[in-house]
Amino acid sequence: MFGRRNTQTKAQHLRQGRMARTSSRTASVAKLDVGAVVDTERYPIHDLEGKRGQELIRRCKDALKKVGSVSLQGFIRNDVISKMASEVSPLISCAYQRIDIIPPYRPEDGYFVSNFPNVRNSHPLLKRIAQDMYALAADQIPKASLIQRVYDLLEVQEFIGRVYGKERLYPFADEFQAMNIMYMKDGCSQTYHYDESDGIVTLVLQEPEQGGEFEFAPYVRSKDSESFDSIKKLFDGKYPTRLIKPKAGTLNLFNGKYSMHRVRTVFGPKTRIIAVMSYDTQPGTHSNPAKNVALYGERVREIYESRGTSCSVAKKSFSKAEEMEERKRRRQLGSKL
Repeated sequence: MFGRRNTQTKAQHLRQGRMARTSSRTASVAKLDVGAVVDTERYPIHDLEGKRGQELIRRCKDALKKVGSVSLQGFIRNDVISKMASEVSPLISCAYQRIDIIPPYRPEDGYFVSNFPNVRNSHPLLKRIAQDMYALAADQIPKASLIQRVYDLLEVQEFIGRVYGKERLYPFADEFQAMNIMYMKDGCSQTYHYDESDGIVTLVLQEPEQGGEFEFAPYVRSKDSESFDSIKKLFDGKYPTRLIKPKAGTLNLFNGKYSMHRVRTVFGPKTRIIAVMSYDTQPGTHSNPAKNVALYGERVREIYESRGTSCSVAKKSFSKAEEMEERKRRRQLGSKL
């Protein structure tokens, strides 16, 4: 809806979706030993009650509290990470290309101009930034793949939950957003944005030759304030940020709900591949159809429409007419969707 559509035909969309889902259904999934994939000597997530496990949790909590991010280099064993990458690398042909100039603040996330007073043409709400990347949705990732099995590991979920200070974390129940594989080729980048769920975890499967740094503004907003003045400075390049360029096998825990972030441009022939693993404090949490269509394109729209599910941007008290009025207001202020 707000991202440029992929150039594939409807038949191609449906065929690729069926191929990925069939692979997920028919594969035989063996039980995964956490020690076979995670370097438990360095990261003893299998024994979080032990002294070393407690120290690991403390170090991660301290870093997350201080800057909103913690990177665990070599979390996945070297002999495993290349296999993980090789399993998902060919699936880029099924991924949705997000290429457009888009607003970091979208109406489908509740950012209607009418909700905020004194919006002028230089306001961050109206900012539009170019991005180009490829997104493989959760329903396209084979259940037997190594990355899917790591995402499902109870030891991984418990470790992440303990670091975030949550009694229990659950896999994000949204069938498209639970876990994504993100591909960035030469010249690709990802625009500034916030994350939706409580805990976002990324695992680097393959690093690019140059560029592709993860840049973020730690805790630039809070529950009580959007801090638009700071965000304007950020968009103008005048707000302090942090840069991370993790190597393959690095697990990163990040508070993307309050730290605006992006991925800088990738350079070179080697594709940047990461898995974005989403969890939530409540079971059964879903995103809304409009956002999923914007994130994953026509294939997802067709799935919703086949179920009779509306993909309107309208939320809560906003009607379709009010949605159109939002578009009109943004055009008048010099922006558009």
